[in-house]
Amino acid sequence: MCHWLCQCSKVIFWARPRKGNMSELRYDPLFGQWVNVAAIRAERPNEFRRVESRRPDAICPFCYGQEIQTPPAILELGAAGDQSAKRLDERSFSWIVRVVPNKYPAFSPATDARNQSVGPYSCLIGGGTHEIVVESPRHVTSLSQLTDDELRLSFRAYQIRIQAAQTLAGVRQVILFKNCRAEAGASIEHVHSQLIASPVVSEPLAARFIRCANAHRETGISILESIVRFEEQDSRRLVESRGRFVAFCPYASRFAFQIWIAERSSSEAFERLSPADLVELCGLVRSCVARLERTLDVPPYNLLLHLPPPLSAQTPAQEMFPWFIEIIPRVGRWAGFELADGGWIIDWPPEFAAAKLRGESV
Repeated sequence: MCHWLCQCSKVIFWARPRKGNMSELRYDPLFGQWVNVAAIRAERPNEFRRVESRRPDAICPFCYGQEIQTPPAILELGAAGDQSAKRLDERSFSWIVRVVPNKYPAFSPATDARNQSVGPYSCLIGGGTHEIVVESPRHVTSLSQLTDDELRLSFRAYQIRIQAAQTLAGVRQVILFKNCRAEAGASIEHVHSQLIASPVVSEPLAARFIRCANAHRETGISILESIVRFEEQDSRRLVESRGRFVAFCPYASRFAFQIWIAERSSSEAFERLSPADLVELCGLVRSCVARLERTLDVPPYNLLLHLPPPLSAQTPAQEMFPWFIEIIPRVGRWAGFELADGGWIIDWPPEFAAAKLRGESV
């Protein structure tokens, strides 16, 4: 039997020997969730085809020369005075990476925050920030297409804006993410990331921080660091490593072909990584995205940078809940079980996914 994944008008066939109909429940100690690995579901028929198209008359507000289409820039890197940034496409750009306020923000500025009650409900109005990091002046669509300078300066912009967001009054959580392609939630094709500073920490995030703090008190290391150590020893789910960073498909992957990228030693905040470490991390992230795009025929994907809450007297140290990057290709869909139960079902075991991403025949 074969499994097929539809990408636009293309169909990918992967043959794989069946290993019986037995499902396997795996627990993720970091997210506190059970995942059902049910390989037999990979053989389900699929009558639908993914079709993605861009409006032919669309004007891209993120392309060089269209700066008037966005609010004024908060930050520009790689301008003409940056001698380390090379010319692109034989053109001279006045910026390589540009950060602007989101024109349609999910969160209003923190200075506007106020609380109010609505009957039995609570309401927090405003509070936070929502920014866009435009990662190239060229109209490219994926992180894998960025030049070395674009990638390096994009990650440097992340660091600068994360640090700025963490100092805002009332901010309790900073989130950075990328939606690449329409089915991953992107409304603009041009490659970009989004940064949100929120005045609240959701219950799942708060529960994760508590689990991490408890585990650190009991073992002396973070849950993530213990996971990384085990994955390196086990090696079946490893994708690639560079310097102090390791990429792997997690044991209890919530999504097929999901990748985590983390430090071997959970000691450094993301925003304080050295320029040399940042270059290594950039290269590993780009390599992982390229592996996914080769293996899955250019899928939509989300990239999430998970960060601890801004440090305070009430917040445990960075080592308890370190940052990590999660890359999620959108090759599956949420359905009734996920919405009703809050659990996850995947049909491709992470051991299989990692082997495919390493380029091995399975």
